[in-house]
Amino acid sequence: MLKIAIIDDDKNFAEHLKSVVAQSFKAEQEEYSIVLYTSPTDLEWDLEDKHYFDIFFIDVELPKESGLELAHRIRLKYDEPFIIFVSNYMQYCIRGYEYNAWRYIIKDQVDELIPKAISGMLKILRTQQHQYYVIESPNRCSKINYKDIYYIYVQGKYSYFCGRQDEMRVRKTLNKVFSELNSPEFIYADKGYIVNLKHIIELKDRTLFMRDGKEIAVSAPQYQKVKQTIFNYWSNKL
Repeated sequence: MLKIAIIDDDKNFAEHLKSVVAQSFKAEQEEYSIVLYTSPTDLEWDLEDKHYFDIFFIDVELPKESGLELAHRIRLKYDEPFIIFVSNYMQYCIRGYEYNAWRYIIKDQVDELIPKAISGMLKILRTQQHQYYVIESPNRCSKINYKDIYYIYVQGKYSYFCGRQDEMRVRKTLNKVFSELNSPEFIYADKGYIVNLKHIIELKDRTLFMRDGKEIAVSAPQYQKVKQTIFNYWSNKL
């Protein structure tokens, strides 16, 4: 199920946009859920509580702050969701794409352009390969999407998964977990931490600054490899 957030201080327009979005997903026979926000603050509180959305529809002109500023903060947390700006004004269009926006749509064109935008998004999402790690214990079996894992650390006989979901653990060595992940987006920071390149914000003074605010030290033997890997990853994303 795709999770959608609509942020617009005009409640009547937000309800209309919700209806258009809902009809578009039904026409595509895709499961969805929609949450409406009239205040960016309410959305940011939910994001801090690890609520995740696949798609954001953002009004550019919001009370107290612009939708562009909100998009900037969303991008600090997540780089993969689709962002569609919806506005009455064209002058913000170019700036909107600085935040890797999928579309910039004028409000009086939503009935025509929203279905097309959603159809294009779904074509991409349906071709993406979703990878999961399965955690099994005597009384629980869970799967974690790779994109939701920020980092993994070892403590005693357990490896702990930290990210968008509650912390989970598996009774395996970090080497075993790393082997099972089998993904180039995960690297060792040191012998006690595996990190997801997708969620690194900065590397400075042999310290990784992660998307959730965690700071992870990089061991001296790993530093050059980690630095080069991050550089290559970010360069390929440009």
